Amino acid sequence: MKWLPPPPQLQIQGSEIHLWRVSLNQPIVSVNSLARLLSPDEQQRADRFRRAEDRQHFIVGRAMLRQILGQYLAIAPDALQFGYEPRGKPFLAHAPDLRFNLSHSHGLALYAIGRIGRIGVDLECLSRTLSEVEPLAQRFFSASEYKSLMASPVDQRRSAFLRLWTCKEAVLKATGTGLSELEQIEIPQSAAPQFQMTTGAGKTIAQWSVLHLTPDLDYVGALAIEGEGWKLCCWQADPRLK
Repeated sequence: MKWLPPPPQLQIQGSEIHLWRVSLNQPIVSVNSLARLLSPDEQQRADRFRRAEDRQHFIVGRAMLRQILGQYLAIAPDALQFGYEPRGKPFLAHAPDLRFNLSHSHGLALYAIGRIGRIGVDLECLSRTLSEVEPLAQRFFSASEYKSLMASPVDQRRSAFLRLWTCKEAVLKATGTGLSELEQIEIPQSAAPQFQMTTGAGKTIAQWSVLHLTPDLDYVGALAIEGEGWKLCCWQADPRLK
C-alpha cells in the first residue's frame, strides 16, 4: 500500500473510499494541543485510562478523527457532533451521509471514510500479547475456517488467525452488530487480498467487498465496504497539523 500526503482540499468523488493512517505516538506537546479539540464527554473518557500511554493514544486518535472529518465538511473539529447507534457505532449527527469507521492497535490508527455504503475497518498488531489462537478460533470461527487455520504452518498460524479475525470484525463493525455475531460471519477459504462475500438472510442480505490490509510492518487489517466498484485512496495524516 502506498500512503500519500492528503490533497489541500478533501473531497470524496463518487465511489472513492479514503483510508487514513495515523501514528498515535506523538510528543506530549502535540497531545496537549490535540486534547483541546475533544468534547467534555471525550475528555472524561480519556481521563478514565489509567496508563498515560493509553490516555494519550485515545486523545490523539479521537482528535485526529475530528480533524479529518472536519476537513471534509469544512467544520471546525471541536464543533463536530457525534451520535451513536444502539450498539455504540458512531455517526455524524449533522452529516449522516458521510460514513466512517476507525480502528487502532499498539500506537497506530486507521480511519475509513466514504459515502457509497456502510463501511468498517479493523486493525491488529502482530506482536500484541495474545493467548493461544486455537481455542479462540474454535470458539469464534466456523468449522471450515477452523480447519483452514489448523492446516496452516504452526509458525504462520498466529498471523493467519489475525488476518481472518480482522476481516470478520471489519464486516461486523460496518453493520454495527458487534462481536456477539462474530461466529456468524464466514470468510471464504480462498480469500484473496480482495474478495466478495454475503451476509444476512431473507430481506437483510448484503453484499460486501473485503480487502486485506498491511498498513505497516507488524500490522494486519481489513476494510469492509458494502457493495463493489469502489476506488481506494490512502492518506498519511500528520497529527501535528492544527
